Amino acid sequence: MKKVYSLIYKLHEVSGVQKVLLDVHNGIKKYYSAQIASYLPYKSFSKYINVPEKEYKQIKSIIELKRSVVITHERISCTKCVIYNKIFHLKIKQIHVQHSIYESLRFVSLFPENVVSISDKVTQNLIGYFKLPLQNIHKIHNGVVDEWSEETLFKSKDNYIHIAYVARVDSLKNQVQIVEHLKDTLSKRVIIDFIGNGPLFDKLSQISNNQKQFNALGYKSDIIEILRNYDYLMLFSEKEGLPITLIEGAMCCKPLIINDIGGCLEIGVPMQNALIANNWQELETVLNSLEDVTDDEYIRMAQNSRKIYNNKFRYNTMILKYVNLINSVF
Repeated sequence: MKKVYSLIYKLHEVSGVQKVLLDVHNGIKKYYSAQIASYLPYKSFSKYINVPEKEYKQIKSIIELKRSVVITHERISCTKCVIYNKIFHLKIKQIHVQHSIYESLRFVSLFPENVVSISDKVTQNLIGYFKLPLQNIHKIHNGVVDEWSEETLFKSKDNYIHIAYVARVDSLKNQVQIVEHLKDTLSKRVIIDFIGNGPLFDKLSQISNNQKQFNALGYKSDIIEILRNYDYLMLFSEKEGLPITLIEGAMCCKPLIINDIGGCLEIGVPMQNALIANNWQELETVLNSLEDVTDDEYIRMAQNSRKIYNNKFRYNTMILKYVNLINSVF
């Protein structure tokens, strides 16, 4: 049986990259002898990443992956795999998944012949900044398993507008900055719950502690069930690839509040299912105008979110494209 490894260094972190890696692995293991490979002991990440121990391979060197297909998910693992493969003639068939946009380390970032781009802007970055030929790039949107069964679309009935902000709490996701910018100007009807952990969680908890409209809730595992309690899903980042959070929000029929970063506008389409804000003044205006959104307009956006998910981001569609690509490199 064909051997396929998904190689990553930062397996212990909980972010979109790790989630996509695991989703792809779980889909392709039906077709290949598939394992996730990293340098970490299994116990160091197993409580965060749900992968059976038999499907994990701890390695000391990329050399151990010779004569296999290796799917890399970070620039450092990608570059090292390219170098080791060439120097040691490992006969690795490498596929790299580019999850984000970068504007650094161009001359020390090496790529194989087959690179997956998860969004249009990632493709533009690969061509414009890294100078990759278009024929080496395969666009495959991230996809998520459909876990939504709710048929009724409705806004909260408690006279408040509930917004979920689901993301790792760090400087790029702007949670702390959002509280600092909006604490004195946000409409009293708008409540934003920040869901997730990260290096700035303690600071976020501290500055939102006495704020009735901002809540730092920490990590929650069942995001799909939690989203039932919210009217909107929001993401206002400095940097993104193709956010899984927004795909899950679209799947759950949630209108989105986003900025034009990375592939966000491929999930949240202006005038269809998303409200767009690209600076702090625009964000304040959008949030304070939510109380003017009619029930009919809300339902229209919610239905459009679900349509966009069905048309572009279904899990089985993503897996089929990866299987076709892996078969082509074999």
